[in-house]
Amino acid sequence: MAKNEEQNKTAKEDSQAIKRTLKFMVSVAWKEKPSLFVVYGILFVAQLIQKAQLVILPKFLIDELVLILEGAPKDTHLHNVMLYVALICGSNLLANVMSNVAFQWRSVLEEWFNEYFEVWLAEHTMQMDFEHTEDPDALDQLNRAKEGISWYSGGVVGVLNSVYTLIGNIAVLLGVSTIILVTCPLLLPVQIIGLVLISMFNARNNKIEIESYKDLAGINRIFGYFLFQLADFSYGKEIRLYDSAEMMLKKTDVESRKMAGVWTTMAEKQCKNAWAMDVVNAARDGISYFYIGLLALLKKITVGDFSMCITSASELYRGMLGVVQG
Repeated sequence: MAKNEEQNKTAKEDSQAIKRTLKFMVSVAWKEKPSLFVVYGILFVAQLIQKAQLVILPKFLIDELVLILEGAPKDTHLHNVMLYVALICGSNLLANVMSNVAFQWRSVLEEWFNEYFEVWLAEHTMQMDFEHTEDPDALDQLNRAKEGISWYSGGVVGVLNSVYTLIGNIAVLLGVSTIILVTCPLLLPVQIIGLVLISMFNARNNKIEIESYKDLAGINRIFGYFLFQLADFSYGKEIRLYDSAEMMLKKTDVESRKMAGVWTTMAEKQCKNAWAMDVVNAARDGISYFYIGLLALLKKITVGDFSMCITSASELYRGMLGVVQG
């Protein structure tokens, strides 16, 4: 009972921390560089174009080709084939151009925000009371802040990437769900059941990863301290004077082994869950292909519909998984 209460408390604290981080990052982006939101708007439109080009347009092209093979008048249907080919190529080109421009723009803004937070953290560190400058707890918190802003979250761009991905996945979900409900409705529960099982195993892996990162915070600080001291020529005189090189190397090696041990333990704990997810994915794909193939053999859907349903099922699952993980 006490363990469950502790877990619920930890989950609630993590959720609140995520909300605070999201609110902080969004407010900083809006205040300092609102153009970043324009970038994500361009990426969103490009994503919708790419999904339409991937899921919907091939269905019409395939159906036109099948009609020609079955003896339909070539003049009309060849014209349609050329039209759909042009639409597929044109939409793909447009989406790629928009994405490339947005990615380059985002990279520039990402570098700007990285420098912004480097200065921001430096200013807060300089304002810290002197008594905390050698306090291990305070230093661990400072290291967590640095790693949280850059490594774990990816900074402003990393956080907004997650928000953009979540919104994009929801939009894709609405579109492909409509297609599946109209064309092959029984495919929807198959994908949902697969998602539920995958989410269970994925949640276990996420919990293992979070615990591992917490263990790494203190190790990284000590490891980085000794490693950078050894590599800094300005400390060469002191290291030689106190003959501390061997001690520092041993300490660095100890912390390095601890770090490797944490990564190894995390991988070992996550391995079984990863295998289980592979089995679930294989079963989900097998059932989906069998069901859609059966509909095509019974001529309840066209060959183009078969292609569209297969792609829609893949996009549906990917979108649902992205929403759950996001």
